[in-house]
Amino acid sequence: MNKSIKGSLVTGLLVMCLMSNVYATDSNKIINKSVLGSEESTFVSSIQKEVEENNVKYKLSDYSKQDDEQNSKVVTAYKKDTIKSNTKESIINHFGESLDYDNEEYSGTITLKDYEIKTISNGKYEAIDEKKINFSKYSKNDLDNIEKEKNINGTTYYLINVNWENDDVENIDGQEVPTTYKGVMIYQAVVTRNNPFSYEITVTYEGEVRKKDPIYLYTIEYEKIEEEPEVIIEEQNDYTVPTIIISGLGIALVIVYLIGRNTARVYVKTDNGFTLIRVVRLSKKHNTVNLSNYKHKTVTNMFAIKTTNGFYNKNKNMLIKVKKDKITKNVYLNSAYIDFILG
Repeated sequence: MNKSIKGSLVTGLLVMCLMSNVYATDSNKIINKSVLGSEESTFVSSIQKEVEENNVKYKLSDYSKQDDEQNSKVVTAYKKDTIKSNTKESIINHFGESLDYDNEEYSGTITLKDYEIKTISNGKYEAIDEKKINFSKYSKNDLDNIEKEKNINGTTYYLINVNWENDDVENIDGQEVPTTYKGVMIYQAVVTRNNPFSYEITVTYEGEVRKKDPIYLYTIEYEKIEEEPEVIIEEQNDYTVPTIIISGLGIALVIVYLIGRNTARVYVKTDNGFTLIRVVRLSKKHNTVNLSNYKHKTVTNMFAIKTTNGFYNKNKNMLIKVKKDKITKNVYLNSAYIDFILG
């Protein structure tokens, strides 16, 4: 009967001692910070590796950055000028295909998007217009009756001069006598003409520009530092069975000590932080941790192994093989707490 009671007490105490070491971390601490690009290097170097809040200690897990939405924007700019030609080539040569945009906050290169043309009239002026009309095979009669006025395209031109010469000649009694004539009739008229047009061009430029001193949004993530829970053993005041209690407690503590000094705790990172999923025994001979059947789901595939300081001091840089399904990863015990990604 005494042996049965003693065995039950030993088993109960052993289970209680092991269960008291099973705990899950609270949610991680996340800090969001907006940082100017000009201050970025100073900020990054000042990120604390560990922080403490409400007597809870956290260690740096990771940090990342992303562009602020205000770092870039689309802008439109205009240029206007008057030039002598309205061809696309002339417009591009005068204004350029791109524009360097620069104000107090933003800068960048924007490109030509469109242009508008407005024609400007510069008045009229009078000028003498001259027409030269060639003729040939004219007889003497034709030559004498050349028109003194001629209507050309609705404008009356007046004969100013006729330059003529012999065209065909005939030899009579040893002398050459002209029979037909050729030459040029010169007519002139006073006409009204337009001065050359000018063109008022308005060019539109558009494109994306960036802040001269951009803003970066930093997300800094800390994870809670796991601490060993304190085991408190209360004194027993029931003196009826002191021998059984003391013997049972002594045996339980011996078993816990013998097992605990070689045990390691395996954690997985979940959305709520690191959660304990397994307690395993480790030694240089038995150095494999099999996680193929663990039930917790993780997106990051990040795990951690924690041993006692005494075990670490005796087994520094010990090889631990972690298996999960068809994956095997070799990790080395370079501290009492190591984390790694399995995958």
